[in-house]
Formats: sequence, structure tokens, C-alpha cells
Amino acid sequence: MKTNEICDHGWIPAANGQVPRRLRRTVIKEELVAVTGDPMSAAVLNYFIECTEYARRIDEHIEAEKSLLNEWAREDFCIEPTEGWVRRGAKDLARDLMIGSDRTTRSYAATCIRLGLIEERRNPHNKFDGTKQYRVDFDELRRQLRVKGFVLGDYAAG
Repeated sequence: MKTNEICDHGWIPAANGQVPRRLRRTVIKEELVAVTGDPMSAAVLNYFIECTEYARRIDEHIEAEKSLLNEWAREDFCIEPTEGWVRRGAKDLARDLMIGSDRTTRSYAATCIRLGLIEERRNPHNKFDGTKQYRVDFDELRRQLRVKGFVLGDYAAG
């Protein structure tokens, strides 16, 4: 395989000893289009749903490490759980989703925020950090999906 070919498992092969980069994917789901009203806002919402799942796995890892450290070393573990909050700048969001400029992508996220599907806040631990943090409101998402006749697949209530 040549270094500029893309293999079927979604990774760009390493060239010159560099670490391979995972290819980006933007997913648009019918049920999310139904609640957001447009495919691009649905893509942003789906992105944050996936990020929230990743944040949950991080929180589980943090809790496991805390319990091990407390059990063995009797020291405090200073990393706080994310509680579902994802720190993502508009530039990073636009790059990851491949759907437009920073401003355009921010407007799609604003649609989700206006609909109550995503919560937004500033970093509570660093007032000088201008990058916003986001969290999906799964209860509101489930409610709006139910009104449209859909369910949130792969997620249990609570």
C-alpha cells in the first residue's frame, strides 16, 4: 500500500515513522434531524453525544484511579470528573465535523443550545479560559425525540 492510499479500516497509514491519524467521520441521524430541524445541527448534536460518551468513560477511569490511589497511597486524587462537560472550541468543532467555518459551526451549536438539547457554560475552574464547555441534556433530548416519534438508541434512561 502506498502512503497516500486510505485503507479500509479508517486509518491513514503512517509515513516516515509518524503515528497514523484516524479519519474523521460526520454522522447525520434522521431522529436528530427531526428534533433540530436541519442536518448540520443534527451532526453537531450527534458529535456532542459521542463526546459525552467519551467523557463518561473518562469519568469511570478517574473514579477507578481514585479508588486505587486512595486504597494504596491514602492520597487525594486531584483530577475532577467531567460530569459530561466537553470543552470544545468552534475551530476544533469545525475541523472535526468538516461542515464549515468556525462561525457557521458555532451557529449550528447555537441552534442545539436554543432548543435546550445542549447546555453551554464557561470553565468554572478558570475564568480566563474563553473556550466554552458543552453537555448534552439527555432528558430534554429524549423528551423531544418522543414528541417526534423517535427514541434515543443505545442509551438507557437515567
